Amino acid sequence: MNSRTNRLLVLWNVVLTTLVLLLLGLYASAAQAANDPPVRVFQANADHTGGRGVGSTATIQVKTHGDWTLLQKLSVDLNGATNHECAAVASSRVFNASGNAEDNKYEFVLTLDDPDPQGTLATTRVIDFDDDRVISDHDDQEVTSSSLYHATNEAHTFYWFARKISEDGKPPTYMSVQNSTLWVLCVKKILL
Repeated sequence: MNSRTNRLLVLWNVVLTTLVLLLLGLYASAAQAANDPPVRVFQANADHTGGRGVGSTATIQVKTHGDWTLLQKLSVDLNGATNHECAAVASSRVFNASGNAEDNKYEFVLTLDDPDPQGTLATTRVIDFDDDRVISDHDDQEVTSSSLYHATNEAHTFYWFARKISEDGKPPTYMSVQNSTLWVLCVKKILL
């Protein structure tokens, strides 16, 4: 065979190989698309949603053992014909006061319509600052809690609290909360 015939055969092989690979790719993507579940699209109605938030940079000191200190409070009015599902998120940046020694344990809780929570809830978070000769923790931490609440069609209040759960030492220790936020987003229907 001459060189011209070889070149035509090589070109023919390249064209056929490219065509086969292209068809294989198209077939594979079509087969994958046929196996994907259908996508459900929901239209959101602006009348069925609402959100609010509060925040503060004022320093709040948590000093007393056992008593709740209010960090944030947010009231929402959900009056209407239907109940709501509300996602609430609370967050704080907290600091161990200088000079605090060991056993500085604090508890945080996010509640709906409960200004004096008792016991441990699913939204309870605990932090422990430890400053002694052996262990020295960081003096600042971020604390966040979130929950989904079923709220009836009336006015409600969301609370974000902190309290000291370790015993008061000598000298008394405390924690400073310098930044806190609480936001709530409510919808009339959960999309399943």
